Amino acid sequence: MGYSLLPFRFHVLRNRELLVNDLGDYLLLPRGSVQRIVDRQIRPDEELYKDLAASFFISERPLPRLLDTMTVRLATRKAFLDHFTALHIFVLTLRCNQNCIYCQASSKESCREEYDMSEKTLRRAVDLMFRSPSPSLTMEFQGGEPTLVPHLIRKGIEYAEEKNRIEQRRITYVICTNCVNLTGEILDLCKQYGIVISTSLDGPQFLHNRNRGKTDSYQRVVSGIAKVREELGEGRVSALMTTSEYSLD
Repeated sequence: MGYSLLPFRFHVLRNRELLVNDLGDYLLLPRGSVQRIVDRQIRPDEELYKDLAASFFISERPLPRLLDTMTVRLATRKAFLDHFTALHIFVLTLRCNQNCIYCQASSKESCREEYDMSEKTLRRAVDLMFRSPSPSLTMEFQGGEPTLVPHLIRKGIEYAEEKNRIEQRRITYVICTNCVNLTGEILDLCKQYGIVISTSLDGPQFLHNRNRGKTDSYQRVVSGIAKVREELGEGRVSALMTTSEYSLD
């Protein structure tokens, strides 16, 4: 057939083949697809032909003319490198009020205040964030459970706002929370500084509670999400799931 191959790698996964190219595009295809592609057996009327051409695995045009298009696409995909780091994560505490089976943060009991970040360290971390040349910065508060230390969230934002009077960056604030401890103080902070809430909901009640190690977690998280939507608006909270071995069934 009248197409040229563009550079890509592939890997066999059981009865499938994963194709990946230098632009970061990928296709997951049935076993034997790579051989058909290499042998120029893909017909122009096949849906696969359109996918291959659109994702730069094959080309209907002479390669030199296509290089400019590929160059622009790759430059766009990697544009974030021009401004270095934009996302800065502040782990304010290791304390948590849940007991998730997949926790990666070495969380501690919620009463253990010795595992909170000091205000001195917090200010130094904000200073470090502003050393990034990026015109847009995201300041994301994590833990543990960061809503257990609302005073540190406030201190961090106030110091960032103070520095930004001179720096003039675009700053986005995010609280990554399990939504169990969304107090009026936290919601007032969100209103004042336009903070976005990032949370997680792992599935139906029995599964979520099993993952979190608490019998009431599901209801409290759902109530927390509803509270954020009511107080801050629909678009100010996003919820993802975390997959555990129990999720796979």
